[in-house]
Amino acid sequence: MAKYGISCLCPLGDFQGGEVVLWELKTKVVLRPGDLLFLRDNLITHSNCPVKEGVRHSIVAFTRQDMCDWKRRLGEDHEDRDEQDQGRREWDQERQGRDQEREERDQERQERWRHEQRYKKDSRLPSSKNGQKNG
Repeated sequence: MAKYGISCLCPLGDFQGGEVVLWELKTKVVLRPGDLLFLRDNLITHSNCPVKEGVRHSIVAFTRQDMCDWKRRLGEDHEDRDEQDQGRREWDQERQGRDQEREERDQERQERWRHEQRYKKDSRLPSSKNGQKNG
């Protein structure tokens, strides 16, 4: 994929000649000072003819190809957000399930502990009145 996307050429000065050659289109474009030419430089190779008279300066602006993909990226961002939201919902559901399981286990442990405490209390041998154990 090409590195650059859209370019803008603007010639300045007092000159003759210096046309812009668009090679794939087999065309020469005459630009006067202050004119703007926008082109997809990733699709069209361009250059300048020699200046016949005077001095020609150019202002050239360009965008990187990835800047031209903003609309596609925006759509992907929305899809990514939807996927992230779905992932968060799934994670929340899993967490709620784990929390519920943990709570059930804690309740079971507490019930077992209470049962063990009752069993220990019930299994103690009664002590005699004089402080000696039976047995």
